[in-house]
Amino acid sequence: MAIILEPPQSAFEAEHRGFFQPETESHVGVVVQGSVKTTGSLKGNEDDNVVETYDVRLLVGPFWEDVRNVVPKVTIDGFDSTSPDEDDFMQWEVSELSWDTVGEQGPNQNELRIRLKFRIDVEGEHAQVVRLGYYLLASGRKLGVGGLNQPGPVKSQG
Repeated sequence: MAIILEPPQSAFEAEHRGFFQPETESHVGVVVQGSVKTTGSLKGNEDDNVVETYDVRLLVGPFWEDVRNVVPKVTIDGFDSTSPDEDDFMQWEVSELSWDTVGEQGPNQNELRIRLKFRIDVEGEHAQVVRLGYYLLASGRKLGVGGLNQPGPVKSQG
């Protein structure tokens, strides 16, 4: 059975965010890029023949009133192995990436947040994923009350 990991907001770095114009002019388009520390959470097993599986969920991007499309990408941005040698097995993989929305967010408790859901497999006695990266394009009819920059932190553009 997979271990569920939902990193706290304090583990996230400030996101890069911007707009794009979707083909449907009644939609707003948003680009989001970010990174989250996972040090100590996504580790391999003591038996390096066992693959540890984690179900990871990340709440990302701005608040929305309506989201219609999301094109996500998740990467492993940091990996650590404190004792690699030629006898040990090691692997790490991101798979089963999907998205949904979680409601009752934002200042009015009626806004949505995009949730990325995926599986991470880690193999190796001293192996661990220490950072995940994500990128997405999203479009919908309307952002939340705070616009592109809520919730933060968001890196300033310019």
